[in-house]
Amino acid sequence: MFITTLISQALLVSGFSETAGAWENHQPLLPYILEKLSDSDLKILSRKIPTEFEPSLRKRYETLATSLQLHPHGKLLSTAPDGKIATGAQLLAVALDDPDYGMDQDLPPTADPEGDRPFMGGLTGFRSQGFRHMFFGGWKFSHPIATFQIPTRALGQSPDRAALTGQHARELLHTGDFAWGLRVLGWSAHYIQDLAQPFHATQIPNLRMVPWSALLSWPPGKAFGNLVAETTRSITNFHYAYERYVDHELARGMSSRFYTCLTGTKPLQGNANPLFLAHDVADHSTKIASELGSALMSVYGKLKQPEFDLGNKKGDLDFDRYLEAPEMQNSKNRSRLDEVTCKALNHAVDSSALLIHWALQS
Repeated sequence: MFITTLISQALLVSGFSETAGAWENHQPLLPYILEKLSDSDLKILSRKIPTEFEPSLRKRYETLATSLQLHPHGKLLSTAPDGKIATGAQLLAVALDDPDYGMDQDLPPTADPEGDRPFMGGLTGFRSQGFRHMFFGGWKFSHPIATFQIPTRALGQSPDRAALTGQHARELLHTGDFAWGLRVLGWSAHYIQDLAQPFHATQIPNLRMVPWSALLSWPPGKAFGNLVAETTRSITNFHYAYERYVDHELARGMSSRFYTCLTGTKPLQGNANPLFLAHDVADHSTKIASELGSALMSVYGKLKQPEFDLGNKKGDLDFDRYLEAPEMQNSKNRSRLDEVTCKALNHAVDSSALLIHWALQS
């Protein structure tokens, strides 16, 4: 009873998101997460949110912004856009997307003491949040190809942000602040889910994505700079295409190619500490990155070509029509992409469920 009601509520709320893309829009994963939770968890999430919660959002958020080093003008999505009183599950649904609406953007240098931002999106604008939504674990001699990155040191704060917000959420829940505990818990799950996306855990998922021909540019002194620029363009194209592909499939609901692999009653197992979960998810993404990159090259290989620069709105591909083309429906390459994506999404769902259970029941 609880799960049927909560899943329908989560699907309803997910329609109010302003962004697209499965890892830019995290709400479609919540119904699958709810299926993994215990009856006790679901009973807690069925509680109503206090009516005074919405009017007090800004003031309370500004207090949290100071303690959690967030941008004070970050946007919070509305819990009940139709004016009705929301449940805990509905609040958790919108909270999953909050971190993509400004709280991690345009931050002062003190928020980035290691100076990661220049290598992970820049200092201003939407991309400046990248350092808190990704984690590149550093080059490792034992896996030199899979962990190739520049610079070679570890980059990114996503595991630390998952831990900080996760611990804070549990403290709020255990002191009786149900609404804000769930809101901050959604933020923690967001960071962990981001790391399940291999493009958020590896700089270059597969070296075949690198347009090595850029090294032949003239004069030779500009060759390396041209290679960096062309590689950035190519990786951005595949990253965008991948998120469109996942969004396309998840939007199909029970008809999705992912539906069967994301549903089931497998019991939750493992260490639920948020810092451990985040690193575990990032490690898993690193391991499957090459497989994903190879599958993407097989399906979207044309995006490596210079006529496509999707980050700068150059070139276009009708992704939905492309995926629905008859030759793609039974394609072995499409099946390979589906299979590796199921691995990534499963890790995101299972880890999120572990985190939520840990926060609600510990």
